[in-house]
Parts: sequence; structure tokens; C-alpha cells
Amino acid sequence: MGRTKKQSKTSNINPKVKGNNPKTSAEKDFEALKEIQEYFKKEVEKFKNSQEVYPVGPENKEWKKMNFRK
Repeated sequence: MGRTKKQSKTSNINPKVKGNNPKTSAEKDFEALKEIQEYFKKEVEKFKNSQEVYPVGPENKEWKKMNFRK
């Protein structure tokens, strides 16, 4: 009698789930991306509505202090 085929270690990482419409990994990724997009939209709104002045040019002294070429 021949030896039985050895089961590979990675055979059962993603078993088929029987249930009410299990989501695929692509659908999960898509939902995660939607959540990230909504988060960034909120952050952009906060940024637009904020009263802080950010350094936007070489005329700013703090900007000159920053050394970008390290």
C-alpha cells in the first residue's frame, strides 16, 4: 500500500464559512477603505475650520530652522 498524501500546512487557513452571506476579503478591504476615507474627510474639515496658522513659506523663522536635508 502506498503512503497517504501528507496534508499541507496551509490547507485550512481560510475555511469556507457556511452562514448568511460571508464577506470576502475584498469586501472587507473595501469597507475598511471607506472608513479610512470618512476619517480623512473629517480631518480635512477640522483642518479647514481650525484657526491655527501653519508655517507655509521660507519667510517664517521656524521654517528656516527646520533642516530637511539630513
